[in-house]
Amino acid sequence: MSRTVRVRERMRPGAVAVAWHDSAEAALERMRTAGLDAVPVVDGPRVIGLLERAAASAARRSGNWLEAVQAASLMRHGSFACGTADPVERARAAMDRLGVGLLAVVDEGGSVVGVIGRERATAALPALAAAS
Repeated sequence: MSRTVRVRERMRPGAVAVAWHDSAEAALERMRTAGLDAVPVVDGPRVIGLLERAAASAARRSGNWLEAVQAASLMRHGSFACGTADPVERARAAMDRLGVGLLAVVDEGGSVVGVIGRERATAALPALAAAS
């Protein structure tokens, strides 16, 4: 019988998130610094969306000055999050269902404590990795 791998074992620790009122430019910088293609958007401790690099880059290409654009105006709305104790399989299934490559990882109080990307989730699931 195989052991259940938990999100806490595979996540990237650190509160990598932006507030809804932060600029899209600040969000892009956070993504660049963290080496991510998306960043969770929060209102206080609660995850309210996900801002993807592609959305911010598209806004820039269309002539927007990203320092004047709030992250909330470009984010995908929803709770793109999983818990530290969730099985990695559940996180991977949520990414597939939501069509994203990253989820925020939240503690019992709902605060962001890290992120988990598709690569880390898949690496924990050898059978899924082989089938992909």
